[in-house]
Amino acid sequence: MSESKEQAFAHCAIISSIDLIKNRFECFPENLENENGSLDISIDSSHDHHSHEENHSYTVQFDLEVNGFNSRKDKIFELKSKFFLIYDLNKCASNWEEKEREYFKNRNAVLHAWPYIREHVDRLTAASPIPRAILPLYPLDK
Repeated sequence: MSESKEQAFAHCAIISSIDLIKNRFECFPENLENENGSLDISIDSSHDHHSHEENHSYTVQFDLEVNGFNSRKDKIFELKSKFFLIYDLNKCASNWEEKEREYFKNRNAVLHAWPYIREHVDRLTAASPIPRAILPLYPLDK
């Protein structure tokens, strides 16, 4: 079976770094109750391709917002974070088309960042006076 050009980039891009570059967390323990609550999760992303002579890189930024609510829909916590991923593309073709970059961001980069995002939310909520928030194993509809 032949591999598509979009899939081929997943085999040659090397993660250089995954960094948390912005974070704001606030909790409201006064809104706690014994009943189960809910999470509202939103992820926006952007990407860019950089080529300078022999160095080729690809960056992806994820803007994460997670809000926890009690059963009455009162906010229990609010988290806004920004993660930044850098990929080394020196083993890839230097000329990615927009379709290929978008495919890589939505199919690969989100899966690379998701364990770090899940751990970040878990660690912050576990260290606060509210119940732990555990994000789903798979990053929503990305």
